Amino acid sequence: MKKLLAVILVLILTFSLAACGTSGGQSGGNNQTPSASNENDSSSPASDDNESPEEDENSATSDNDNPDYSLADEVIIDNEDLAFTITSVSASRSGDVSFKVLGVNRTDLNLMFSWDNVSVNGYMIDPFFATTIAADKSSNIDISFSNRNLENANITSIDELVFTLRVYDSDDWSAEKLVESEFIVYPTGLNASAIIVPPRNTTANEQVIVDNENAVFIILSAENDPIWGYTLLCYLENKTTDVLMFSWDDVSVNGFMLDPFFAREVQPGKRAYSSISFSESRFEENGISDVEEIEFKLKIYDSNNWSAPNLLEEIFTFIP
Repeated sequence: MKKLLAVILVLILTFSLAACGTSGGQSGGNNQTPSASNENDSSSPASDDNESPEEDENSATSDNDNPDYSLADEVIIDNEDLAFTITSVSASRSGDVSFKVLGVNRTDLNLMFSWDNVSVNGYMIDPFFATTIAADKSSNIDISFSNRNLENANITSIDELVFTLRVYDSDDWSAEKLVESEFIVYPTGLNASAIIVPPRNTTANEQVIVDNENAVFIILSAENDPIWGYTLLCYLENKTTDVLMFSWDDVSVNGFMLDPFFAREVQPGKRAYSSISFSESRFEENGISDVEEIEFKLKIYDSNNWSAPNLLEEIFTFIP
């Protein structure tokens, strides 16, 4: 009996090794890829010839399509406390635009440098820039605008950049700010009169919620975003000389109260794209699988004067 068991174990071991050998053979088959690669390498001159046009084409695309950013060593501010200089502007092959900046802190405080109310060619696009520079130190900073955000606004080059530079004690937010001023730069060398605001994107199923003498609010599209959940892409426009706040209140989806906590500030005369998202978990909690309607109260008001009457406060219904 023991011999029989031994034979069976040997057979099992033999089959196991055979299986491993087979697996190894398959792996070895996969490992033929490097030798195939080597074959390609052996004909590398031909391969290089095949790739050269593509590289040349990319280079041509980079030279012809990427704008000429001539802005360099632009001193934004330079005083006894600090300095802030845009040293260069460049676009990557992917279309991202990078502003290289030198920040200097001449005080004995840790200073926070930030950009707010940023607009590019008339569209609010925030690079979310904020950095701390320690006392009596300098820092080389990279402030980037993604190609995706620029393309969403039909922007092919940053011709006009408007931003509010804020500099303050990062350890005492209640202290008076050292700088809080708006600045405008023209990276491609144009002037204000030559700036063209790109037309907004349009979609087949967009719904114009408001379009009057003060503001525009349009729901362009609705989609199920894998990260943010059910998302509405919206277009906002401020036609006034005041800073306007757009917000939603009393929001319901298919009759269930679900607040996406939407509020978006738009500077005077500027435009913006904004997303309004509902989490998938909140939909599941309320048994919502398909959106039939979204009801909301749209408020538009002067962001700097809460005592002023709202420019708009009205209930609307969006049906996908």
